[in-house]
Amino acid sequence: MRWASSRIHPVAWQLVQDHLRDWLIDAAGVREASAHAIEQLVAGLIMSGLAMQAAQSSRPASGAEHQFSHLWDMQHHTHEGRTPLHGFKVGIGTLAVAGLYETFFRAIWRI
Repeated sequence: MRWASSRIHPVAWQLVQDHLRDWLIDAAGVREASAHAIEQLVAGLIMSGLAMQAAQSSRPASGAEHQFSHLWDMQHHTHEGRTPLHGFKVGIGTLAVAGLYETFFRAIWRI
């Protein structure tokens, strides 16, 4: 049974939210190639994949980057007559959102 898109899937929520901070807390460690930090990040990625399977939707792992894809879908966007793949559109959205986050954090932290 597909879970209603407007409700939170309790199993997916628990899979992702219970340890989310632990998986994301050491960004500097990931940058420095710390085995432990990378293991934590990979564990989070695996659990978000399991959450998507439980919910039968990418919603548990979706963020602002997915809004690009959905906007282009609503606008019937094509490139050379073909609709780009969802992953490609999300990838472009990821780059745009990462740039936005960098700008935001620079403004806040004045770095």
